[in-house]
Amino acid sequence: MLIGRIQTQRVHNQVRTLRNQMRMKEKELAEYIGVPIERIREIEAGEEATLAELRDIAVVLDTSVRNILEKNYFPLQNTFWGHVGIQPLESDRFLWYPITADTRKIIWQEMEEKYQVIPCMNNKVLLLNMDKIAEIVLLDDASDQPSFANWDPQVDCGGTPLVFYEALDDYLMYQEMGEEPPEDIISGKLKICLENFRKKWGDDEIYYRDELQIYCPNGKVKQRDICLGENENISTNIFHIYAFGGDVVDEKFFYGEDLNGAECFFNIENISMIEVSLVKMEEALEQSVEMS
Repeated sequence: MLIGRIQTQRVHNQVRTLRNQMRMKEKELAEYIGVPIERIREIEAGEEATLAELRDIAVVLDTSVRNILEKNYFPLQNTFWGHVGIQPLESDRFLWYPITADTRKIIWQEMEEKYQVIPCMNNKVLLLNMDKIAEIVLLDDASDQPSFANWDPQVDCGGTPLVFYEALDDYLMYQEMGEEPPEDIISGKLKICLENFRKKWGDDEIYYRDELQIYCPNGKVKQRDICLGENENISTNIFHIYAFGGDVVDEKFFYGEDLNGAECFFNIENISMIEVSLVKMEEALEQSVEMS
């Protein structure tokens, strides 16, 4: 969770870079977020910015505050290529996720690894135990729907900026307290966006979005409300596999503590796939670095 004001000494590099990548002028960005053009120039020059300002900029630039501040651990997931379908070993159903073209290349390159990590465009990171996967399908957005696999025409295409997921905890906290969020944390514009986001997906999806999903070879799903960043090795193991390859981790059991204090150990060799929140995982990785 990000709260309050942030000193952004390096933010000007990423804001300007991302804005230029979108071929957007300073004036356009200023108009979109409702500030004078001079304010954009100040932020790009490295002056202090409120969290609300950074979040509004992230919405317009289709990114995250973490990426703007160059604190992201995974590449930005914002250019839709198509979907990856994953079939657990003993299941007859595929699980579909939106991915970028770069992620598609990674899937190809890592196909023979023991474990593979796939960052997705819907705020998910997947850890695959390749010995427990029956089939993987890569489906270009221009392709026809596959006749051999269960396909959901409503499957997520990853059009939600990651900053929405970053800001949800703050938004929900103030909602539960019955208070309006401070303007330097969540702007009025972003509040409306988050309200619409909540209406679109429903409270169940919103409140359980961060739960760890464990997919068994037979297709059954176990849900655990694991506190990433506290007494767990899941986030670091997944990132080490992503960064250094599928053979870098030799631990048989991944573990974590849930919100009720239960210490849970998962035998990764008997699991087909683990699904975690990308935003929560990056927060946990940053926390582990700060504690080390």
